[in-house]
Amino acid sequence: MRALLLAHGAEALLELGLTGRAAELTDEIRDHVPEPDDWAAHMMRARVDVCQDAIERAVARVDAVRQLGLGGHMPAEYESQRTFAWVAVWAGDPRGALEWVEQSLARFVGTDTEMLCGEFLAIGARAVADLAGSARARRDEAGELHAGLARDRLLTALADMGGRPFTDHPYAARVPGDRADWEAELGRSVGRSDPDAWQEAGATWQRLGRPHRAAYALWRQSEALMTRSTTTHEAATALRAAAQAATGMAPLMSAIQRLAERARISLDSIDEAKASPPRPIDPYDLTKRERLVLRLLAKGYTNARIGAELYMSPKTASVHVTNILRKLQVLNRTEAAAVAERAGLIENERGA
Repeated sequence: MRALLLAHGAEALLELGLTGRAAELTDEIRDHVPEPDDWAAHMMRARVDVCQDAIERAVARVDAVRQLGLGGHMPAEYESQRTFAWVAVWAGDPRGALEWVEQSLARFVGTDTEMLCGEFLAIGARAVADLAGSARARRDEAGELHAGLARDRLLTALADMGGRPFTDHPYAARVPGDRADWEAELGRSVGRSDPDAWQEAGATWQRLGRPHRAAYALWRQSEALMTRSTTTHEAATALRAAAQAATGMAPLMSAIQRLAERARISLDSIDEAKASPPRPIDPYDLTKRERLVLRLLAKGYTNARIGAELYMSPKTASVHVTNILRKLQVLNRTEAAAVAERAGLIENERGA
C-alpha cells in the first residue's frame, strides 16, 4: 500500500511540474531493484529519472519492471505500459514507443480502460511524427510509407474504440489535452505541423494545470511558426513561454534551448523580449549560395554533384557544406536537412 501511495503522490507532483518534490518522495526506492509490491512507485520514479535527464537509468528501471511479468492484471498493465511508451519516446526510441502503444491499444479495446487510452494514442502519434520526420529528412520514401501505415493503424484503433479515448469523461481529466496533442501530432506526422493546433494544445494543458505538457506543445508551436512566419517574433514568444513552463523537465528544456540557439532567440523574459525588434525568418545568416547548396545537400547530392550542378569545384562545394553545418549548428548532412526542413529554408529556396 505504501508503494501505491508513493506512486500516486509522485504522479500528482510530476503533473504539476514539481519534479524535485516527486524525486524526494520516491528517493527511498531510487537505488532499489523493482519488486512485485513496489513496481508502481518505480514507474513514477522512471518518469522522475527522465525529467532529471537520467534516461539510461529510466530505461533500465522500466526494463526491470518488465521482467516482473505484470500481465493479466488490467490496471497494472495500463499503468506500466503507458510509462514504458512514455519513457521510450523521451529516450529517442519512437519505434519502441509505437510498439508499446499498439500492443496496449490491442489489449484494451472493448474494455473499460478505453476511456484512458487517449494518452497512448497521443504518444503513438508523436512516435509516428518523429519517425515520419526522420524519414523525410533522409529522403527515405519507404520509411515515410511505414510511418504512414502506422498512423493509419492508430486511426483504425481509435475507430475500433468508437472514439471513446477522446470523449470527455468526468474521471479522465487529461482527455481534452490528449485529444489536442493527438490532433497536432497527426498534422506533424504528415509534414504539416500547425501552430494553431499546437497553441490550442498548449492552452488546454495550461487550463488543466500541466506545465510540462503545455511546454511541449509550446515548443512544437514555436517550431511550426518558424516554418510559416515572416519573422521569429511569434515563435520567440512561444519558445520563451515553453522555457518558463519546462522547468524541471531537463530533456524538454534542452530541446527548447537547442531550438533557441539555432534560431538565435534569447530565452529572456517575455517582458524583456517585447522591447526587442522581430528577427527575420532565416535566422542562420545563410548566403544565397549556401541556400542553393543546402537545397541540393537535402536531396542527398555529393559534393562533386553539388559542384557540377552549381558550376563550382567539389572543394568549393565542400567549403559551403562545412559552413552550412556550422551555421545550422549540426553535425552531419542528415541533421542539416532536418533543420532546414523545419525552418522552411528548403521550401523558401524552391519558391525563390
